[in-house]
Amino acid sequence: MKKILLFTIVGALMISFSTLQAADPVKVKKDKKESVKVNKEQKLSETEIQVLVTRIEEINNMDKSTLTAREKRDLRKEVRDIKDKVNKNAEGIYIGGGVLLVVIIVLLVLLL
Repeated sequence: MKKILLFTIVGALMISFSTLQAADPVKVKKDKKESVKVNKEQKLSETEIQVLVTRIEEINNMDKSTLTAREKRDLRKEVRDIKDKVNKNAEGIYIGGGVLLVVIIVLLVLLL
């Protein structure tokens, strides 16, 4: 069991080192300069969040039976955009299901 784990780690390291050597040094320098210039998004205030939430409530309370398919699609897109804005403003760590599964498996391997 320990040999398999050792070979897996060594194999992963070998793969990662080969990709690091293949990187173009000029391109890497440009990427580092551009990453410094990235603007951080500003957080929404409580009043802005409340305005967005009331807009979602208005959309949910609308009578959508008289709307055309295009108008319904636009409303769905607007709701998705608002939810994305509010979720980006939320603080916390989000772990996907696949990542959680990998973490559990790694912990089981290391602890057993």
